[in-house]
Amino acid sequence: MAQQQQQLKDEGIIGLGFYGIAQYSNPNPVVSILQENGIKDAYAFYLTTDSTDGSEITFGGFAADHVGNQSVQYTKVLNTYKIGLGYWTVQMSMLTLGVNVSGDNILTIVDSGTSLILVPPSSLISIFESLAKLDVARNCEITTLFLACPLSTDISRFPDMVVRMPSANVAGNDTVLILSPRDYFLRNPASYQIGIGSGGSGQVILGDVLLRKYYTLFDREDHLVAFVGAELADSLPSSNNNNSKNKSYVVWIIIGAIVGAIAVGALFSMILTKCHRRTMSPQYHTQTDLTSSLRDHELQQSQRESVVGDPDPEF
Repeated sequence: MAQQQQQLKDEGIIGLGFYGIAQYSNPNPVVSILQENGIKDAYAFYLTTDSTDGSEITFGGFAADHVGNQSVQYTKVLNTYKIGLGYWTVQMSMLTLGVNVSGDNILTIVDSGTSLILVPPSSLISIFESLAKLDVARNCEITTLFLACPLSTDISRFPDMVVRMPSANVAGNDTVLILSPRDYFLRNPASYQIGIGSGGSGQVILGDVLLRKYYTLFDREDHLVAFVGAELADSLPSSNNNNSKNKSYVVWIIIGAIVGAIAVGALFSMILTKCHRRTMSPQYHTQTDLTSSLRDHELQQSQRESVVGDPDPEF
């Protein structure tokens, strides 16, 4: 293979995308070399988290020592209506960073040639407006295109970035990628700068900021992109990543509220009934009370008769 590489004329970049965006060579010379050597038409990018050596590309599949026991989740590459199979375009279910910045089915490119994560301009503004409201961002410099914080900032207090894509492993489920603030902030000599920018289009581009976190396979043969360390949505305990569980909890809360309201109403009704019975109940007297009352009545009657029967002495 080294001898074949030496025969290639260096005139620019040899891309590893699909034929839909090829300008000069079809098939791609790298693909031809893989086919001639019986190697699967796939390659995996491993990027280190800093500027040290160790980043690598592996043709034919994953390098086992970078996978270990981690889960591997796949998502399908889309055949886009404009160019067919061109960029490594996948479907995104959701992207969240403080706010939901995308709707369902937004086209997203996974691109090793892009340094940052790029989102549409309006989405970037929404993200920065949301982050600017956080107490941790009070000393940060924020514009519509830029967010940088002093090195003294505890950036771990910023929210996680969550990306969801339809899973090719399990139908009806999502592949979930989670970037912590330590993942999406880039440390410069004088500040932390957010690794998210504006792409100037309606698409999202997931560049090296994401690829540093997730060892990524680009499978041109089976039209798949795979992420080592990603999880299925249903396997995550967080309610933010499991809408079906959220719906169940809401249903049970509503049922509990209804049952509670019925119980309180029944108790209130019982209290009112008891009070009403107590107010309307007859007054019972003992025999002694009746005898005493009769004697008092007879005495009062006798006194009135004696007053009436006594003649006036002056007449």
